[in-house]
Amino acid sequence: MRNLMPKLLTWRNYNKVLSKKVSPVKLEKHSTQLSFYKMMASISAQFVAAKNEHIDAAINNALTQIGEFFNADRSYVFSFSENHHVADNTHEWCAAKVTPQLNELKNIPLDAYGGWYTSWQAGEITCISDIAVLPSESLERKLLEPQGIKSVIMIPLRTEDKLLGMFGLDIVKSYAEWTEEHISLLSIIAETIANSLLRKRSTLSIHLQQTVGQITVRFINLPVALIDNTINNALTQLREFFDFSHALLLEAESVPANYGEPNSRKPNSKKTIYGFANDFLPNLKPEYYYHTCVLFPIVHGKKHYGYLTMVHENKLIFDNDQHIESLSLIAEVIAGTYARRDTEKQNEYLAFYHPVSGLPNRRFLDKQIEQVVAGCDREQTCCAIVFIDIDHFKHTNDTLGRELSDKLLQHIGQRVQQFIEAGDTAAHLGADQFVLIIEQLGTDIDSALRKLQRASVEFKNNLEQPFQLENKSITVSACIGVSFYCGADPHELDILNQAELAMFKAKSFGRGSLRYFDPQMQESASKRALLYDDLKVAITENQFEMYYQLQVNRKGKAIAAEALVRWHHPERGMVSPNEFIDFAEETNLIEDISEQVIALSCKQLADWGGHPVMNDLELSINISAQHMLKSDFMDTLQAILQMTKAPTEKLKFEITESALIADTTAIVKLMKELNQLGIRFSLDDFGTGYSSLSYLKAFPITELKLDLRFVHDMVTNNRDYAIAAAVIILAKELDLIVVAEGVETNEQRDLLLELGCDSLQGYLYSRPLPAEQVVALTEEINAKF
Repeated sequence: MRNLMPKLLTWRNYNKVLSKKVSPVKLEKHSTQLSFYKMMASISAQFVAAKNEHIDAAINNALTQIGEFFNADRSYVFSFSENHHVADNTHEWCAAKVTPQLNELKNIPLDAYGGWYTSWQAGEITCISDIAVLPSESLERKLLEPQGIKSVIMIPLRTEDKLLGMFGLDIVKSYAEWTEEHISLLSIIAETIANSLLRKRSTLSIHLQQTVGQITVRFINLPVALIDNTINNALTQLREFFDFSHALLLEAESVPANYGEPNSRKPNSKKTIYGFANDFLPNLKPEYYYHTCVLFPIVHGKKHYGYLTMVHENKLIFDNDQHIESLSLIAEVIAGTYARRDTEKQNEYLAFYHPVSGLPNRRFLDKQIEQVVAGCDREQTCCAIVFIDIDHFKHTNDTLGRELSDKLLQHIGQRVQQFIEAGDTAAHLGADQFVLIIEQLGTDIDSALRKLQRASVEFKNNLEQPFQLENKSITVSACIGVSFYCGADPHELDILNQAELAMFKAKSFGRGSLRYFDPQMQESASKRALLYDDLKVAITENQFEMYYQLQVNRKGKAIAAEALVRWHHPERGMVSPNEFIDFAEETNLIEDISEQVIALSCKQLADWGGHPVMNDLELSINISAQHMLKSDFMDTLQAILQMTKAPTEKLKFEITESALIADTTAIVKLMKELNQLGIRFSLDDFGTGYSSLSYLKAFPITELKLDLRFVHDMVTNNRDYAIAAAVIILAKELDLIVVAEGVETNEQRDLLLELGCDSLQGYLYSRPLPAEQVVALTEEINAKF
């Protein structure tokens, strides 16, 4: 049969084809080699830029371009399993009116490729101009004819010593002669696809190691009460990682005793059992009947607990040693966890865990606090104790009864456990008392205090959400005491007693109160709580006002303004944004404030539309990443624009580098959508982040704002002057406008103008002013022009 097949190019011949100079030949219905290389450059750029999760999309896009370029009827990729037992058609493009094969060509044994598979292993390319030359009974012809193929070229996807799969083009409507130039060009594409597939496999391999590590670590010292939940989370994680249609545990009794290899029934066997899903899971929907099912025995010693059961539509996923070993390891970890539950559950509960909630008890907590405090002393880091006492639990117990009260405590314990981060500890001291050890608060005391205060309030709010028990909605509150530790403590009381004292102090303020042992910390927390309440009222009562600071061009003419929010507190008067913006972002109030800022600013911009002087001014609005990433941001913005009739071509959003860091993909997509509305973007505080240059390339920005920290001392500080000069030069090269902030002196102005700065903003020209004063100042400034 092999003698009847067309001559195959070996990889050595293929390399010769690439290296010699080939005279241009015509590619039917396509342009010259130059067009191909332009297309190839575009495809390569997409692969280089593609994240691992986008490689499949990049391959599909490449197949579309390649298929259309070569006037093929199908272009496709087959991926081979790691151990080369099966192949799957994983990617495909089809021309119009050509029958797709993607869903038909799954789980193909590599033996079905006949001699081709051997030739691909040797690096040879399969070119067939007419499949009629193949013997009528050959495996190869039987594979091609049902697909209506007349001509085909198939190129092995190789990287060094790895054969990853095959890339091919089908001709269905006519016949094709494959020239050396075709082979040369398609081989370049194959190499690019192969490298991308290898990168994807390598990344997935690393992610699998990380995933298995994450899963197995969760089982270390796992409280018995959390075993089932942890296993369910592990199954969910595995199902999502491998795209399993099912991932579950089967009891040993549910598997037919006569199925599979005899030794797979033995308790000490670690072999997997293969079969169709319907053989093990008879209640499946029909579409899953013939999916591949693999069972991993959960065995520890002589105890057989059942099977870790995975179902996937393709065998390819299971023909991989790393996959099998990883899943076998997880089955072993689960088995070990079950065994520990069986042998240690009673003693562990009595010694270290509360019998109702399953959380550590006082004995465990004391030892853990000793270790944590010693670590803080050693590392000079901070930690905290949160002491929780459920309000009026005796009354709750009497009302609900013992059984339901225990269930309530279990739910409270679970909520406490879920709130803490990895490395922290939750304990249950008595019927109605819980304790948290909060670690990872860092070395900076002020930062640690702020983090702890925020976490304490979040925990209190979380705890007070209703519990659902036997169709009853039960709400609890708690008095909470917090103590804080950073190295040597001058107090005689230990940190747990401090937290308990703070809890008793909270009780004196009534149910649901929270107090801190440290007076300074309590004062800070009280101020933050008051600020939070005041901001909520300010949002509800529309206490925010907009001030505007002018920007002038090189000649001194006012051409734009920046909108700056001010809070008009009924008792404190005008509050600077420095006092509340950061706090609003921490407490998630910034979205509501930002929405009001946009609405007020757009209304003002629209009002200025009929003014002879203000009509030409552009308006910049500061916007937070948190608000931009809100799901209904675009709908809200468009509603504001429609209501105010603000001209979007005169609207700019000032966005900081922190906003760009938040979620690059989402931010870029959103910025482009806003560009289509006419809104432009200015990068605020440029130069103060760590990756600003990459933003200039990746994001649709038209303007840079030179941070006032560089402007302030540029007259006397050579380094600040050099940074300002570099920013302006860079902006000019990238055709970006530069606005300098914080210009206060003539010397600063002259230097900036000398460097080529486009616009200036600062007290030299205008302080932030109410709208009516800005109009008067603009009229005064622009009267000269």
